[in-house]
Amino acid sequence: MKLKHKKLTSLLILLSFLSYMPLSTTTAMAIDAGTLPTLDNSINGSVTTDGNRMDVTVQGGSGAVGQFDWKDFNVGSGAHVNFGFTG
Repeated sequence: MKLKHKKLTSLLILLSFLSYMPLSTTTAMAIDAGTLPTLDNSINGSVTTDGNRMDVTVQGGSGAVGQFDWKDFNVGSGAHVNFGFTG
């Protein structure tokens, strides 16, 4: 009898946890094949785009740190993002 009670309690706990999960975590959204990330701001760096290609460059010498504030960072299956350093 106690074993059934434990199983039922475990099931109820699991169901209550799942009821709080947003549906968006269980569904994937398709993105266009040419989708590239969207940049809001950059410090010590630059971003250039050409069609479905994006080049992200950190500028500066040894120890330089580039800071990029992305609105989103989605990359479609037909797009390319390249990272590089100059200095």
